[in-house]
Amino acid sequence: MPARRLSLTLSLILASCAAPTTEFTPVDAGAEEDAVPPADRTEAVDARPPAQEAALTPDAALTPPVVPADAGAPVEAGPAAAFCGAGTNRLGPPTAAELKLVDDQFKASPPEPAGTNQGNNFAYGGAADRLGQMRSMYGLTGDLWYLDRAIKFADHMLAARNHPDTGRVIWTGKREPCWPNKADTAPDAAYCGPETGAVASQLLQVASMIFQKAELSSRTVGGGDPNAFGATYGARARTYLREAIRTMDWVVAHFVDPSRGNQIHSPADPGYAALGPTYAKAAGRSVPWNQQDMVTGPLSGIDDILLLLNEEPARVAANRVVIETSLDWFIAELLANQYVVNGVTVYKWGYNPGDLKHVENLAHASADINALFNAYRRGRLGIERATLVPIANTFHELVAKTDGTYAAYVDGTGMRAAVSTSWTNYEEFRPGIVARLVPALAVTATTPPGAALTALNLRKRFCR
Repeated sequence: MPARRLSLTLSLILASCAAPTTEFTPVDAGAEEDAVPPADRTEAVDARPPAQEAALTPDAALTPPVVPADAGAPVEAGPAAAFCGAGTNRLGPPTAAELKLVDDQFKASPPEPAGTNQGNNFAYGGAADRLGQMRSMYGLTGDLWYLDRAIKFADHMLAARNHPDTGRVIWTGKREPCWPNKADTAPDAAYCGPETGAVASQLLQVASMIFQKAELSSRTVGGGDPNAFGATYGARARTYLREAIRTMDWVVAHFVDPSRGNQIHSPADPGYAALGPTYAKAAGRSVPWNQQDMVTGPLSGIDDILLLLNEEPARVAANRVVIETSLDWFIAELLANQYVVNGVTVYKWGYNPGDLKHVENLAHASADINALFNAYRRGRLGIERATLVPIANTFHELVAKTDGTYAAYVDGTGMRAAVSTSWTNYEEFRPGIVARLVPALAVTATTPPGAALTALNLRKRFCR
């Protein structure tokens, strides 16, 4: 196991990080298959449509990534990648004309937030996808219209969080600051779990974009302040950060177990078990890797912002204990189950920690590999480049089939027609993934906005 663990005494800080935050009043929500606890492994669809995953999965970098000494030079630091073409066919970064084509489509029919978190709509469903597109366009263009649309989505999500006075009573017996994902008539309507962290992450990524530009702090948000979340961009970002912390304090308190080295487990709580037989079976068991990303991702996002603002070092340290514990656990499983195919090292891992009887499927693997890649790109968590290379090998040797199809599981078994473009994050560790998954990087008037964003973000990153 990597020797990156902070001192055990830091785990004691967790208890001190739940400082009260300003009370907030939102509403209710509701359901999705990833909410099913680890006892029931599901064959769900990908968290986001493959056409847009590449543009949205890496957490927004608050500053240029700090590359650890062992990380080597990422592909984007060097010449244009081969898939960018050559000569008269060479593609460079996104052009103004291409961006306008996408801009025209979005502004002709502006996306609107709607619904609740039922079906994990806010976590990674349709609302999350549209919010991600707005963040992505703001990153590509700097146009405040997109930031204001992103804020409109984030406001809607925050306003729909479980109301502390009139909202749904969760399995804890209280109205918790989470986003239920079940219908209010479902037998397990009282469920709230790690998926709620993915909604907190949506807010944090919007806050991150605001905090990165100090000049926005005192400017008035273009869409007004109908929910009294803060009239200025700076005030709005503070609300998102504060409320995301409030939600994540609840998640950590109920799903991180200090008695088991701060690992992420389903609660061994009678209220949780009473949700139904599946939950009773899962109570006290380890949380699946994709759901662990829904806990460590937002904790990392909070740390990104607090480090940028130079605030709350104790919280940053406590979050890091949880993040590193999960990473160490995952990396240990990868290393324990590595093997060689066609002369290169590949990985095998399970849906749940230590459960190779249920090999991870490609629907959930995108979250697992995103967690590892995002930790590597942050630079501060000590992830070695050599640890990520076998993930790229796993794609080439096991996932991608010569007939154009893909494996259904990370060990190369089963078959599916497509996989998440999250795998393109691993292009820098072994080239050829982008060319396989996104062969058309040019954007025309007929390119759908989602596909256009995927292509333009890849070109921004790799095509010099």
